[in-house]
Amino acid sequence: MKNQTHQFFSLYKRKDSPSIYAQFWADAQNAYASGRSTGKTTLKEAEFICQTWISEFGGLPQIEKKQQEISKEQLVTYMTSFIRDRHIIEEEQSIGINELLSSISLILTGSDMNADNPIFIDYLLQFWDWDSSLYIKDKLDSGQRIGETYSRANRRYIENYAVAFFGDRRIRSITTNLLEQFKSYIPRFSEINPNGLKPRSINAITGCVGTALEEAMRLGIINDNPAPKMRRLASTGTNRGILTPEEIHRVLSMKWVDERTKVASQLSACHGLRAGEIGALCIQDLDFEANIIHVRGSWERRLRVIKSTKNGHERIIYTDKIIMDSLKAIYEQNPHHMALSSGTARNQMSLSIWIILGTTFRMRWLLLVSVLTSRNDVD
Repeated sequence: MKNQTHQFFSLYKRKDSPSIYAQFWADAQNAYASGRSTGKTTLKEAEFICQTWISEFGGLPQIEKKQQEISKEQLVTYMTSFIRDRHIIEEEQSIGINELLSSISLILTGSDMNADNPIFIDYLLQFWDWDSSLYIKDKLDSGQRIGETYSRANRRYIENYAVAFFGDRRIRSITTNLLEQFKSYIPRFSEINPNGLKPRSINAITGCVGTALEEAMRLGIINDNPAPKMRRLASTGTNRGILTPEEIHRVLSMKWVDERTKVASQLSACHGLRAGEIGALCIQDLDFEANIIHVRGSWERRLRVIKSTKNGHERIIYTDKIIMDSLKAIYEQNPHHMALSSGTARNQMSLSIWIILGTTFRMRWLLLVSVLTSRNDVD
């Protein structure tokens, strides 16, 4: 039988493709192998591709087999089996993905990959914990002001709204988009949802989250703070019920059942003293000769102690003799006047004129009732 010679490769076209295909001769099979697309549409270009393959590979280049893709579920199963075989978890025990990754990292590298990437909720709860927060301690040690009531209110915000939303997300996974979703997640006040929150409260919640993220960036826990890119909700600007000068005149001119409440209202209306500041006034704060009131503290209702004022600074109030005489008269009528002049520590409740003005915050309710009554009379 005569030896037949064959071309090293043969080119052809397929009806279902514009590209030219090449078949290379296989001596072992004594036939052309399966065709492969050259990716070219002209014979000249296709021949050049085939010559290149012959030069570089001696024929058709090998096709790399695609590795079988592993699903997320399969990967989690393999990783769980891996740590279970090393007795990190019990046979029937299941753990979350973050714990799983931490365990794998600890086994392979000797360190926890999430050690400096805490769960966001854990970070927020600790951040606003009055008793253990390093942030709060540092603020106080630096001479800056931060109140316990403010801290505990922010922690309640986190417990009531952030915990359910953020779940077990890590702090470095928090984005502006996620924070915007959180803002929308908080129930808003409306006619059909009267228990929802108004914009001011929602801004306060996102604000306490933003403060924690800002500190995390300062400490190098995160590289960028996504919170400043959030848009604050516009305030509805609802009427806060501030009395007009005419209404104040009517209120203070009417006959008061409790003179103590009237004097407290005068201090608030004439000099802008807050209820807590009025509650913290002591006899030592009153200069009857110069008609001066020294505002040095604020009464903390929950803890029943006197703390610093809202801005942390003492201020002097110049008033008139009528108000000073009223305060003096209330002081002289106070059954605890001996305790008031005894020089006991300021943070004891018996030292405060608050006792004179009404135990606990009864004054605030009496004032509210009086104002409402006055409004009805005016209307």
